[in-house]
Amino acid sequence: MKINIYNKVKNISNNISINAYAHITKQKKILPFYHSVTNTPKAHLKHLNFYRTEDAFKNDMTFFLNHYRSVPIKEIKKSDDMVFHLSFDDGLSEVYDIIIPLLKDKKTNASFFINTDFIDNKNMFCRHRISLIIDSIKKSNYNLNKITDFLSCENNFIYKKIDELTSEVEIKKIERLLKIDIKQYLNDFKPYLTKKQLLEIKKMGFTIGNHSKNHPNFKDISLVEQKEQILKVDAYLKEELSVKDLYFSFPFGDENIKNEFFEFIYTYEKIIYSFGISGLKIDEYCNHLHRIPMEYDRFSAKQIIKFEYFYFILKSILNKNKIKRKTAINTSSCGTTQKF
Repeated sequence: MKINIYNKVKNISNNISINAYAHITKQKKILPFYHSVTNTPKAHLKHLNFYRTEDAFKNDMTFFLNHYRSVPIKEIKKSDDMVFHLSFDDGLSEVYDIIIPLLKDKKTNASFFINTDFIDNKNMFCRHRISLIIDSIKKSNYNLNKITDFLSCENNFIYKKIDELTSEVEIKKIERLLKIDIKQYLNDFKPYLTKKQLLEIKKMGFTIGNHSKNHPNFKDISLVEQKEQILKVDAYLKEELSVKDLYFSFPFGDENIKNEFFEFIYTYEKIIYSFGISGLKIDEYCNHLHRIPMEYDRFSAKQIIKFEYFYFILKSILNKNKIKRKTAINTSSCGTTQKF
C-alpha cells in the first residue's frame, strides 16, 4: 500500500528537503532497519527480499551520515538534533561477514536483534524455509508439479500460496516431499551467526538485542507464550553474552499486542526500549519506538526517508500518525508515569 501511495506522490515528496521535513514533523530521530546485506543472496533469502545490495547499503549509509548523526541505542531519545540508529533483525551471517566491516569503516553504531533458536545454525526460521521451498520449485518443473498437486493449486498461484504458509506441519510435509534437508543446508551454508561471532560483535561495541526465541508472530500466540519467548532470550543474553542492557524488537511487528505484554517487558523485564516496524510513527508507549524498513530495492534511502516524512504528515492530517493503545503506561525511563 505504501509503495502505491509513494508512486502517486513521489514528485511532491521528493521536492521537500530532509531538514524541512524534520522541522515540520518535529521528527529528528530515524531508525532504519534491515535484515541482511548481500550481492549474492543464498536460497534462504533469495525469494523474500529481506536484503539490500552492498552498493545500495553503502549509499544508504552515505545519505544517513550526511543528514543525521549516528548514536548508540541508549542515546536515541537523549539527543535533540538529527540522529539515526541502524538495526538488523534475525542474526544472519552477513552481519559478521559484510555488515560489521562496513559499519566499522564508517564508525556507525548499530544493534543486532537475534533469535536464540537459530544461533550456531541449530534451526531455521520458517520464512527462510519457505524461501528454500520456492527456490526448489523454481529450479525444477518436476518439483513444481509435485507441489501444485499436493496443494491442489494452479501453477499461476503456487508461489503466492507457498508464501502465505504459516503451518509448521504443512511446511515440513512440503520439505519432505521435495527432499529438502534443513539440517544439511544449515551445516553447508551456515546462514546464522554463531555464539563466538556474537561475543566478538558485542566486544566491538555493538548492541545485541532480543528478537524472540524462534520468531513467531506475537499476535498469534498467547500472553504466556509471549512472555516465555522474552524470558528465554533475555536469560541467554545475560548468561551467555553478558548483556546488561536489554532491548527487544518484535518479530513480524507489534500489531494487536496487548498492553499487558508491554507492561511486562518494561516493568518486570526492565527492557529499555522495544521496537516496531511501522515506519515514522509516534507510540503512546514512549519506550516503544518504530523503525523504518529499508529493503526496497527500487528506492534509495533518500526516497524512502522522504516518503516516510511525507506519509507521516498525511497521517497526521487524519490523526493517524500516533499508535493509540488502551491505558498505555509511560515507564520510568520516560520520567513520571502517565496514562493516555
